[in-house]
Amino acid sequence: GGDQVLIARAQEIPVVYLMSLYADFPPSIIAKADSGIKTAQDLKGKQVGLPLYGTNLMAVKAIIKRAGLEEKDVNLVDIGYTQIPSLVEGKVDAVVGFANNEPVKLKAMGIAINKINSWDYFSLVGHGLISGEEKIASNPQQVKRLVRASLKGLEYALANPEKTFEICLKYLPELGEEQKEQERQVLRLSMVLWENEYTREHGLGHSAPEDWVDSQRLMMELGLISKETPVEKFLNLSFLP
Repeated sequence: GGDQVLIARAQEIPVVYLMSLYADFPPSIIAKADSGIKTAQDLKGKQVGLPLYGTNLMAVKAIIKRAGLEEKDVNLVDIGYTQIPSLVEGKVDAVVGFANNEPVKLKAMGIAINKINSWDYFSLVGHGLISGEEKIASNPQQVKRLVRASLKGLEYALANPEKTFEICLKYLPELGEEQKEQERQVLRLSMVLWENEYTREHGLGHSAPEDWVDSQRLMMELGLISKETPVEKFLNLSFLP
């Protein structure tokens, strides 16, 4: 994710973001519809389950911050990657997962949910294709081929969602019919996250420099990075068409 790029750069690790895969940051806070949790402000005094590291932790801290709450207002509980059973069994009031994954599985179980999306609270950059300065300098043609191939794959999937899903099924022969329908929905929701207003204007795979500025500012506020890096040092979209 973009957050990991910024953490690496703050530690002088020369990684470079080449294209976006998720145009929007995918983590969301998910609660049962009857929980009374509809907005981030409703999380005050609640237990939120998640793995206490990585992108999910970054997302919930950022949502809490932008909602005007303090971290002490919300009880973050380490549940690893057991979001679905932890929520279903009532071990926590809400969980942090991906907007294109856990909601699909919960709805398939007949559980109505409310969802608090990251992108409604901040412009943190989503997951993308990343390389290193050394690789880019030593073999730019290979990097270009990788970027163009990745972009071609995204474009094909968006234009042919059902054919794309059939290709995916070749690598998941064990899926039953019910699971297939769930995974079809996961793929379709993933595709929604590949595009946003910025990519529709500038092209698939592009990433807004101002979102990186906002991301760094937010991560500085959260104490996740100790310094900012000029965006042009780690954002290189020149390999896109």
